[in-house]
Amino acid sequence: GPSLTAAVSTRGSFLATKGSHSPSGPGDRAIVVKELRNRCKEDLTFRLSILFGDFSEDLSWSLYSVQFLDGILFRNHVLLDCIWCYRQSDSFGLSNVVEQDCIPKRLQKCLAFQLINPTWTDNGGGYAAYLFDATEAFHANQPIATSAVGTMPATYALHPDEEECSLDIAAARNSCQIDEASFILGLVFDERRHETAWELHRQGTTVESSLVANKNYTNADEVDFTGTSLESLCLLFELCYELRILDTGGDGMCCSFGEGRYFAYFDGVRVLKGNGEFALQQIHTFGLCP
Repeated sequence: GPSLTAAVSTRGSFLATKGSHSPSGPGDRAIVVKELRNRCKEDLTFRLSILFGDFSEDLSWSLYSVQFLDGILFRNHVLLDCIWCYRQSDSFGLSNVVEQDCIPKRLQKCLAFQLINPTWTDNGGGYAAYLFDATEAFHANQPIATSAVGTMPATYALHPDEEECSLDIAAARNSCQIDEASFILGLVFDERRHETAWELHRQGTTVESSLVANKNYTNADEVDFTGTSLESLCLLFELCYELRILDTGGDGMCCSFGEGRYFAYFDGVRVLKGNGEFALQQIHTFGLCP
């Protein structure tokens, strides 16, 4: 069988520990999970072992905290990720890489792990991911996520507790100034996320000065891990606002290419909800409007 390169990454430096892997039979390859020195003390240890196939440059993964709002899971804070960072195919092809870092224990109930590789189907790749308490023994037979060699990786929410991980609307309100109110916009994309955008305007002002905030999701290099987005702003309370949900494809967020939808809270109260069925744009007003 082929000789494999083993490498260890501790997310701060890439430690080269080149060596040979001896398969048990012709063409046999296995995912190697290395025992690394425990650096995490009272925190959780996250460890990901990847056996690369022929297309390592296409691999991305992310470990992130999540939060729920209206029963929908949203990506919150990225803890560790690797977005297209293995594109040096000469270095990573047919190799085994181990990633490890420490995760705050307080986030244990609100974590998700995801690995994306659109071309990893029959090229001999695989992976195993582990999350364990540093004060307990490491059990190599109890991974949080695995794939057999040569299979397509999937998405793993680490059984987040919806009640424990729900967004605290009151805390969001308290994060704004005394004359402001929190505005939270939740988006669930269809399959054409890149066509979606939004604009927030103040009503009763000239066009040139009415735009408060806007965002589009057209970045082709950005990996869409959850299919959702949660946006948060602080807005002056005593104004009228107009939210425009836009779709450059002219078919809305539903239903030709999936069932997208959206909703928004203002000052702790849900002020709008849309099923995504529109053409180029859908307009909503909220706040102190005449």
